[in-house]
Amino acid sequence: MGKNKNKPAQAGTNQPVANERRFVSLREEAQWNVAQQWAPPRQLSERELVACRKMFYDLDNDNSGAIDADELGSMMRTLGQDPSEEECKELIASVDDPNSPDGMIQFREFCLLYAQGLDSKDKAGCLDSLNIFTAFGGDPRQPEGRVALSTIAESLLEMYGLEVDFTDTFGFMPKPEGLTQDDFKSILGTH
Repeated sequence: MGKNKNKPAQAGTNQPVANERRFVSLREEAQWNVAQQWAPPRQLSERELVACRKMFYDLDNDNSGAIDADELGSMMRTLGQDPSEEECKELIASVDDPNSPDGMIQFREFCLLYAQGLDSKDKAGCLDSLNIFTAFGGDPRQPEGRVALSTIAESLLEMYGLEVDFTDTFGFMPKPEGLTQDDFKSILGTH
């Protein structure tokens, strides 16, 4: 007879709780991956398609009908990014047709990237909240580190002319010692 996999853990252990959390995490990840992988591509509007086509041909410097890692890297550098060759190849691989991978972005593949960019441009992500935390002087290597409220208030006043009442503006009263990375995630809704 096999072992009973549902038998309770010994007193004082949290094995069932840890296993349940891991299972929930894996299930959520699987649902997200399935939705991402099998979701039908979004149809671009005529206006979006015209803009997408223009951008594609502007990026295709050698007029080959495809964007290679060098062309992608050049474009990203003009936008202030500094991607490595490996990062450019990873981005290309993320949309490269698995049935005929050629290491370049064809127009059809570029349309997928373009639609993903349009769909996510107004959504804040964890990286956005981390960037804001860092921009205000927080240390991203210290998750419990804080940015002083006075620093945030002074920066917003100086840069944008905004006087901030934290409770009214953000919907909660932060701790007097400042905002953590988690606070920034909560403010941006990325928590």
